[in-house]
Amino acid sequence: MTRRRLLRARAAAVAMESSIHMMKSRNRQWMFLGALAVLLAVGLLSSRRPLADALYDRARAEYQAGHQESARRYVGVLSVLRRPTPFDRLLRGMLAASDQRLDEAFAELAAIPDGHPLAPPARIVAGQAELRRGRIRDAETYFLDAVRLAPYALQARRELAYIYNIQHRQTEMDDQLEAFGELQTLNFAYVLLWSKTRTVGWSPKADMPTLRKYVDADKDDRWSRLALAEGLRRQDDLDGAQALMDELEESDPEGLAMRATLALDRGDFPTAESLIASGSRDNPALARLRGQLALRKRDADAAVEAYRIAYDADPLDRSSVFGLGTALHMKGDETAAAPYLAAARKQDALFAIVAYAATEKGEKDPEVPRKLGLACAEAGRIPEARAWLKLAIKNDPLDRSTQQSLYQLDKEHPPQFAGLSRTLPSNSPDGLVQQGSLAGVPRQRKNGSTEPVVSPR
Repeated sequence: MTRRRLLRARAAAVAMESSIHMMKSRNRQWMFLGALAVLLAVGLLSSRRPLADALYDRARAEYQAGHQESARRYVGVLSVLRRPTPFDRLLRGMLAASDQRLDEAFAELAAIPDGHPLAPPARIVAGQAELRRGRIRDAETYFLDAVRLAPYALQARRELAYIYNIQHRQTEMDDQLEAFGELQTLNFAYVLLWSKTRTVGWSPKADMPTLRKYVDADKDDRWSRLALAEGLRRQDDLDGAQALMDELEESDPEGLAMRATLALDRGDFPTAESLIASGSRDNPALARLRGQLALRKRDADAAVEAYRIAYDADPLDRSSVFGLGTALHMKGDETAAAPYLAAARKQDALFAIVAYAATEKGEKDPEVPRKLGLACAEAGRIPEARAWLKLAIKNDPLDRSTQQSLYQLDKEHPPQFAGLSRTLPSNSPDGLVQQGSLAGVPRQRKNGSTEPVVSPR
C-alpha cells in the first residue's frame, strides 16, 4: 500500500471514529426523534396498522418497562395524531399520577366512561393516587366504584381490604377477602394475616405513622381518626386520644364509644355511663360497653340485651360472644349460655395454631392449612376456613379428605360470593395496572406486634 493510500485510510478511520463519538454524545431527544422517524416510516409504509396504534403500543411498552420519559414523549406525539381514546387517557392519567400532577391525572381518568372496559382500572389508578397522598376516604370511593363496575376487580378488592384492615373495620375486610378468595386462591401469608386479625391482639406501633398521615390529610376521615385514637389509647396516651375525639361530632356513635372507653380507663364510671346512655342503643360499639357495665353491676337482663345487639352485628367478635355467654350464665340460663361460651373457647383454641403457623417451621408444615381450615370451620369462621382448605387443596390436589371437607363446608354454608369467579374475564383489559403493585396490604401480626408485609406502611 502506498503512503498516500495509507494516509487516506487513516483519515477515513479518524472520520468514522469522530462520527461515532458524535452519535454517542447526542442527547436523548435526538435518539427519541430517530426512533420516532423509524416508527413514522413503518407506519407510512404499512397499511395493516394505523400509525397512532403503533405509537400507543410503543408508549405502553415503554411505560411498562419503566421508561416513563420515553412513554411521555410518545404520548405527546400521539395526542397530535388523534383525539384521545380511553386507552390513551388511562396511560396519560397513570403518567400524570406518577408525576404527582394529580388534578390532571384525575381529569384524564374521570373522562373514561363507566361503560368502557377500562373504567375499572381507571378508578383503581385514581384510588391508588388518593391513597398515596393520604386521602383514604376518596380512595375507598374509587375502589368501591371499580368493584361496582367490575366485581372481579382483584386489585380494587385488595386495596379495600387494606383500608378496612388498618381502620379496624373487620366485617368489611372479611367481605372483601371472602370475595377475593372466590376469584383467586389466597397464598399462605395472606390467609394467615386474615386469621390473625381476629386472633392476635393489635400492637399499634407500626400503623401509627400511616394513620396519622391519613388524619392529617383529611380531617373528616373519622374511621382513621378512631383507629388512631385506639392506638394512642393502647399506648397509654389518653389525652392524645381524647384530643382526637374532641374533633368529632358529639353524636358520633363510635366517637361516643371511644370517649366512654377513655373515661373507663380513667376510672370515671359516671361519665362513661352518661356518654353511653346518650347514644343509640342499636350501635354495636356502644352496646358492648353497655353490656360490660351491666355485667359489672350484675344486671344480667340488661347485659343480655346489650350483648345480643353486639353479637347480631358481628357473630364472630370474640368479646361479644363471650359477653353474651357470660350474661346468660349470670342469668342462670346455662343451656342458652353453653353454645356461646363454647364458641368463645373455640376461638381461643385457634390462637395456638395461628401462633405456630406464624413461625418458620409452621409456614413450611404442609398440614397447617388443613388444620387451620378445620379449626376455623369449627369456630364458625367459615370464609377463613374456606380459604385455608382451598390453599391445602392447591398444595395437594390429591388430598381427598380436604376436598370432602371443603365440599361439606360449601354445602352447609354456601359461599356469599358464589359464582363471582365466572364473571372474571380471561383477558383483562387492565394490563397497565400491575396487580403486584399494592398500595397496601392487611397488617401482619407476629408475637403480638404489627409488622409490614410486601410493602411498608
